[in-house]
Amino acid sequence: MNRENSIKRAGIFGIAGNLFLFIIKGTVGFITHSQAMIADAANSAGDIFSSSMTFIGNKIANIYFSIINNKFNFIPNSTSAKFNVIPIASITNTNT
Repeated sequence: MNRENSIKRAGIFGIAGNLFLFIIKGTVGFITHSQAMIADAANSAGDIFSSSMTFIGNKIANIYFSIINNKFNFIPNSTSAKFNVIPIASITNTNT
């Protein structure tokens, strides 16, 4: 299993787990009129949002780095050459 699939799987499990906790805590909080459980359910909703943003950010990063690696792959199998192109290109291509 590669890195991207591992991160994708962890993100999906995190979102699903927090969604389950949100539903259970919210239901129990409303049935028992417990403000603490309702607040904890709201906290789980925030965790769902956070996990979703991490999942989306990872997808964007994978797309970005696949574009960079395909366009600027000057020296094969050299990670420093691949990632050092971005700052050099931004310095040399300033429009002032």
